[in-house]
Amino acid sequence: MAPRKKKTRRARRSFSLINAAESFGYLSIMTNNLFDASVMEFFTGPENLTDERTGLSGTQVQNYFLNNPTKGAIYGANPLSLRDVLEDPGFAANAIIGRGRANAVKMVFEAATLNIGF
Repeated sequence: MAPRKKKTRRARRSFSLINAAESFGYLSIMTNNLFDASVMEFFTGPENLTDERTGLSGTQVQNYFLNNPTKGAIYGANPLSLRDVLEDPGFAANAIIGRGRANAVKMVFEAATLNIGF
C-alpha cells in the first residue's frame, strides 16, 4: 500500500498587527541610532545639510560621528533625513557608518529586548 501524502502547510497570508508593531519597533531602533531621528523625522524631515561638510574625507566624517553620535548640527545632519541622504549619499553613508559604530552595542540590546518582548 502506498504511503499517504501529507498536506503541505502554508504560511498565513494575512496582515498581522503584532508583526507590524514589531517591524515598526525595529525601524524605530534603526532610525534613532543611525540617523538620530524618529521614523517620522527621517521620512518627512527637510534637506538641511550645510556647506561645512564639503572638503571632509569619509574617514573624518566617520570618526566625527563615532565620537559624537548625537551631534552633527554643524553639518545639518542632526537629525539626518531621507532628503539629506538623497542630496549627499556619500556624506550620509559615512555619517551612518560612524553612528552605527558608536551605537552598535546599544542597538543590539534594544533589538534583543524588543525580540524578547514579542
